[in-house]
Amino acid sequence: MPEFETEWAIKLSRQELRQRAAFSQIESEEFESLAREFLKGYTERYDEYYDDARARELGYNYGLKFDPEIYGMLPFSTLNRLLKDRNQIERKFPINDEAEWLCFCRAFDHGFVDGYNIIKEGITYRTRRPEIQLFDK
Repeated sequence: MPEFETEWAIKLSRQELRQRAAFSQIESEEFESLAREFLKGYTERYDEYYDDARARELGYNYGLKFDPEIYGMLPFSTLNRLLKDRNQIERKFPINDEAEWLCFCRAFDHGFVDGYNIIKEGITYRTRRPEIQLFDK
């Protein structure tokens, strides 16, 4: 793990935890120790590499289907779509824990934006379904 300023890293850990619904009910006294444990776990696993290429590709392909003329503006997050299909995603992709799930979601989002940007330039993948799906069945 590269050198970093501890307080800066703990601040980022707090921000990451606050974004998770599972931690919304945590008391502020507990939250600080939870943030430190999060940083400790992250530091211990830093050298474990997560290959996000397949997650990015899935996001990219979903972004290609998301024609703004049909479905409206770019959503701020694709997390709801991922949560809806999480069971199917975990069967198709090797996701072993919440840390890998978080990496998967971030990579998917980056891929989605890349695919969506292509559509904004005029190339559109048309879908026959009234609602676009994450997986073609």
